Amino acid sequence: MRPVRNLPERPGWGVVYLSERERRVPATVHIGNCPLAGKNTDPLSTEEARRILTEGRSPPATSTGPTASSASSSSD
Repeated sequence: MRPVRNLPERPGWGVVYLSERERRVPATVHIGNCPLAGKNTDPLSTEEARRILTEGRSPPATSTGPTASSASSSSD
C-alpha cells in the first residue's frame, strides 16, 4: 500500500496580477477552490481580499463572485 501524502492546504483567497506600466495590478480575486485560479495565483488573507474587492481594484472571478453562487440558488 502506498503511503498517504499530505498536500499543502490551498489558501482561502488568491489574486492574479497583471503588469501595467511596470506595476503589478490586481486582475481577479479567487477563492481557494476556484477552478479559474491558476498556478500564478498569489495567496491573500481574507482581509486583503475584502480590501481589494471593496476598493474596486479588482473584480471577483466569474465562478467565485456573488453572482456565481446566487445564480444557482435564486428561485425568483
